[in-house]
Amino acid sequence: MSDPLVSAEGLVKHYPTEESFFARLLGRRQWVRAVDGIDLDIYPGETLALVGESGCGKSTLGRTLLHLEEPTAGTVRHRGDDLGALSAAELRDRRRDLQYVFQNPTASLDPRLTVGDAVGEALAVHGITDRDRRVAELLEAVGLRSSHAGRYPRELSGGQRQRVGIARALAVDPEFVVCDEPVSALDVSVQAGILNLLADLQDEFDLAYLFIAHDLSVVQHVADRVAVMYLGELVEVGPVEEVFSPPYHPYTWSLLSAVPEPDPQWERDRVVLDGTVPSATDPPDGCKFHTRCPIVQDDCDEWADHPDLDPVAGAGSDHAIACPYHDRLEEGS
Repeated sequence: MSDPLVSAEGLVKHYPTEESFFARLLGRRQWVRAVDGIDLDIYPGETLALVGESGCGKSTLGRTLLHLEEPTAGTVRHRGDDLGALSAAELRDRRRDLQYVFQNPTASLDPRLTVGDAVGEALAVHGITDRDRRVAELLEAVGLRSSHAGRYPRELSGGQRQRVGIARALAVDPEFVVCDEPVSALDVSVQAGILNLLADLQDEFDLAYLFIAHDLSVVQHVADRVAVMYLGELVEVGPVEEVFSPPYHPYTWSLLSAVPEPDPQWERDRVVLDGTVPSATDPPDGCKFHTRCPIVQDDCDEWADHPDLDPVAGAGSDHAIACPYHDRLEEGS
């Protein structure tokens, strides 16, 4: 296998909560542990899907990988270079290779800018000439007409706005793009077109994607590998065909059991988790999932740290699960 294009080592991103003056004075400030020690490799040309419930830290991880958010601790490397060690000018130049497609195309596009100005903004920042021709090419590459350059976001449909967001990300010829739930805000009828577009662009431009999603039925068809995230940590990483079949982490099991089946005659055992997701400011000791886990054991809350991602016996070396008891799940459940 080739060297990673982007890698995270011990990546941490914590946010301070808003506390009273006296709480801060007494040293009682709490921290939201959005990303809590993640190791992850993303390889050239692949699509790595990042899945998990809302609020588990997926978007924060995506932004921190691109240093749109400064890490609290840990390292992000692009082609072996530590992004945190780069100067501001060097990081700006490196952003040509690292781009982001935001979840909500309505909120991410400036309503005062035309489509042409929005797509061409990055070209101006990086000193790329022949702007009008390049904008026209980008719009056509994402399935729009060059005449859309003169329109404002309010004049476009949701699907068209997302295509503009994709064109803007591609403007400076990146090699890695974080796609933050790029179809979740769109009608189902539009989603397939955007997913097909992303696949075509990946083939044409040899892109690597981090595809953030909560819809596993979408992930199954677009990803090469899947990383499952819970409360700021990765609990399972592996090829999509292995993550979607036993053995798997009990949290992955619960996510898969919630995917709707197209045939209502076929009944599936649903895994209903107990309780709610614990607070990211005060996560449980040991395995963070043990408070909701259907196969919890007596010692799951006694570990000094969360369980490691260990390779699955009998599976590929790149399939790992952070649960020593995952084999207690019934085969095929």
